[in-house]
Amino acid sequence: MRPLVIVALLGLATPAPADLLYFARGGRAELPADVDGESVRVQAPSATLTFRKSDFSSIVDRPTVAQEWPTRLEKARKGSPDDRFAAAWWALENGLTPEACTLIRAVHAEDPTHGAAARLAAMLDRIDRELPLPADLDEIETISGTRLQRETGRIAVVFHQDQPALARRRLEVVERVAVTFLLVFTARGMELAPPPHKLVSLWYADQNAYIAFLNRSDAGAFRSTQGYYHPTRGIVAGYDAAAGEAHLKARSGLDLRRRELDLLERTVDALKPGMRASIRIADEPARIVDRARASTLLETARRELARAELMLELDQLSADLGVTAHETVHQMVMSTGLARDHETFPTWLNEGLATQFEAVRGGIWAGYGRLNDRRLPDFRSQLPGPRLAPLLRDDQLRRGYRRETYAQAWALVHYLRVEHPDRFITLLDRLRIGRPAGSGTPGAEAVTAFRETIGELTDIEPAWHRHFRAATTPLEEFAPDRNSPMNRR
Repeated sequence: MRPLVIVALLGLATPAPADLLYFARGGRAELPADVDGESVRVQAPSATLTFRKSDFSSIVDRPTVAQEWPTRLEKARKGSPDDRFAAAWWALENGLTPEACTLIRAVHAEDPTHGAAARLAAMLDRIDRELPLPADLDEIETISGTRLQRETGRIAVVFHQDQPALARRRLEVVERVAVTFLLVFTARGMELAPPPHKLVSLWYADQNAYIAFLNRSDAGAFRSTQGYYHPTRGIVAGYDAAAGEAHLKARSGLDLRRRELDLLERTVDALKPGMRASIRIADEPARIVDRARASTLLETARRELARAELMLELDQLSADLGVTAHETVHQMVMSTGLARDHETFPTWLNEGLATQFEAVRGGIWAGYGRLNDRRLPDFRSQLPGPRLAPLLRDDQLRRGYRRETYAQAWALVHYLRVEHPDRFITLLDRLRIGRPAGSGTPGAEAVTAFRETIGELTDIEPAWHRHFRAATTPLEEFAPDRNSPMNRR
């Protein structure tokens, strides 16, 4: 792995790749970038953007997962089968599912006695076929309430409205999540079955159409969510983040800013040599400038607009792909037999499992092994307050979607699978087989099961809190303002 370098904002003469970007005007991004002199070319999800070094407060040279993978793979190839399996597992944890599958098969072919690789290769053999469409697909299309287009893959089918590029991204995430889910639980010794048919999801371009679907499905309590898993039909429904009120407002403001800059550019172009004009950009005071100065101000404003549009795009993709992954996990829990019915697990466990797969970095699904950038701040803001007993009893989660309690569910499952992985699997087994199907999980039983498999709440609760006081994402770890009061919470 190449060494970590903090790129100075002055004096750099040779091109250097970087991926932790901190904008001077606000916003952070984990994206590949090349610094060449005063120019910074950023590989955004939809385009290559060019900024100036002065647009950043800090740039950190740190390889992305995709950049790091070739080095890890080359090193693993020179090692033992165990080294290659460890590299495959790293790829699986970080969202490189196809790469992980290829290496798992290679390890198994090289060493058929490698137990872990053999188990996972056997699961890959079981899912190495195209799943059939569900028999009730026509009925599902009917209940959607509107005409939808279709993107079909080997494991899933995504219905959508007029955004094929996003639909293809969703489809890729669904299929990566499904394979990762099966491999992770197979590795932990759980016998799961591949889904009997393709996973189905409906994605609306209009929030009201999504809410109408929820109302038709007697799920109006979830109208504040972006996605919903229908437990009896086994399908997912959701809407594009771009249709949400906050994103619509932000996009409207950026479109207005672009039109203003276009008008200003025409004004600047009309200036003759020696002429001056009064210009005003955004909320800044009006200035009387010549053509050269006006052009410089306009170029700066264009880069600022590009920064704002990039932040909005990344936020939308994080929401869209994170929700897609979350709801896919709900589908997989039921369709693979991990749970017998939607009451097998308490709500905190259902939602905690789903949130493990939400991480999106730089507009790309980041796997199940990384900290959740959206949930972590929500959980930290509650420290040292979250209590285990109310969470285990589902006191708040039964009332619909609440950011604070979903963050608690994410944090608890993350803590258990990282710090107590064997006990966590024991808890899952206890809840899977410990009671008759459909009988519900009373709060007292959930607390008892937790105590008997994980430990006493008085011991686990403070350790849970300590775990997240120390946890940081890469963007937090290298932030130029990390020592500010906000980051010391």
